[in-house]
Amino acid sequence: MKIVLGANAMQVSVLESIAANTITTLIAGRQWGKTWVIQAAAICDALRAAGRHILYCAHADKLCRQVFDEMVTAPGIRPLLHSRRPHAEQPYKWIRFRNNSLLSFFSLEQPDTARGQHPDLLLLDEGRQIPQRTWATMLPTISAVRGPVLVATTPRGK
Repeated sequence: MKIVLGANAMQVSVLESIAANTITTLIAGRQWGKTWVIQAAAICDALRAAGRHILYCAHADKLCRQVFDEMVTAPGIRPLLHSRRPHAEQPYKWIRFRNNSLLSFFSLEQPDTARGQHPDLLLLDEGRQIPQRTWATMLPTISAVRGPVLVATTPRGK
């Protein structure tokens, strides 16, 4: 199956870097396409092999919901989903692909939210906005990841 993502050259290099590195940090300005890269990485990883577990985390539930909604309404992604109606219980959501791969969405508003997860790919969106105490509780999850970690963020003046 061939999926056309429409990435620019810089975004393609980031996607290639994820596969080659344990931890990739993407620091880019607003509107660069960081969240798009995260979505593309999740889809590529989910389709790479059956039964993959991808964990998407963001500092706020609002961002998790936005990314979830964008993904389940994208016309090119719908045929890849296990069902037309993804799970949407509160407060967290997940998307199951036809090959039984799972993309889970976790808000890090509460520090212990992602504790105990063992994903194949960990995606952290807006890393600079994740509180320091949450980073401390995420260390066991980061160390338990069976594959790469991508942290995307804006420099926020630092």
